Amino acid sequence: MDVIHVPEQIDGKAIVTSIAVEPGEQVSAGAVLLTVADRPVYSFPGEVPAFRTLRREVSGPDVRQLQQGLADLGYEVGEVDGVYGPVTARAVAAFYGDLGFSTVGVGTGTDTDAGGNQGTERRPSPSEATVPFGELVFVPWKRPVVDAVLVSVGEVASGPMLRLRSAEVVGTTELPPAFDLPSRATVEMAQGATAEVLHAETVQGDDGGLRLVLTFPIPSPTSDLQVGTVFPARLILADTGTEALAVPASAVAEDAGGRYVEVLRDGSEVRVGVEIGVVGDDLVEVRPIGGTLKPGDRVVVFVDSS
Repeated sequence: MDVIHVPEQIDGKAIVTSIAVEPGEQVSAGAVLLTVADRPVYSFPGEVPAFRTLRREVSGPDVRQLQQGLADLGYEVGEVDGVYGPVTARAVAAFYGDLGFSTVGVGTGTDTDAGGNQGTERRPSPSEATVPFGELVFVPWKRPVVDAVLVSVGEVASGPMLRLRSAEVVGTTELPPAFDLPSRATVEMAQGATAEVLHAETVQGDDGGLRLVLTFPIPSPTSDLQVGTVFPARLILADTGTEALAVPASAVAEDAGGRYVEVLRDGSEVRVGVEIGVVGDDLVEVRPIGGTLKPGDRVVVFVDSS
């Protein structure tokens, strides 16, 4: 994701005054990423993007994300209820003070006398401290990493300034929307690396059709892996964890006596009772009951003649 909007300005321009991070650096929640017009830009985890100034009496999921971020850093916010009250405001004031920046809030500005002359600067009380729009960035990961620094000190912050990504590189693959995804599904990648599916979501593609999109972590990604890289991956529908005997699913039959497979031996068909184990990729794990099965046995496959 790109860190873009910052409203604070010097002489009508949003000037980058410092950069506190570099590419590849993992970003801690609440740490300053850079400053624009000597005001901080920092991040907290959150799925809802920052879209407004957070102040007294404002409520919503963005406030809840702010409260949770402050609470995780040890600041007293009271109940994490999504309501920006005086306790949350005081936590914001303490947080900004610890960062080394003044707070902004109701009453910020300078006093003006009856003749219109400006006097001393007026500071908000801690219980009125606000989070100005553009200083806080919510990122959808708990461990963001700086992917790229896109500006230099002294430049106007007129576009993306930083690019952040998750510390855990992930891949995606698509399946038909009605696919019956097993629990704890696993994806196998190159060199035998495997990863458990993190998330599955049905989405609408550009063609209007639905897709089941799986997201999975990529272990030890190479440095040349870029966004949009295509690489082979295989969904493991089932895994016994150890070696197992398996037959085509259509080789398993059932009658009143239970499930069985028929094995061709010496020109004859021998029925062997079986217990069923893991099923996947049109194969069935079988364990013999009252008979023997061994690798290489030829089994009869039953075909539906209807």
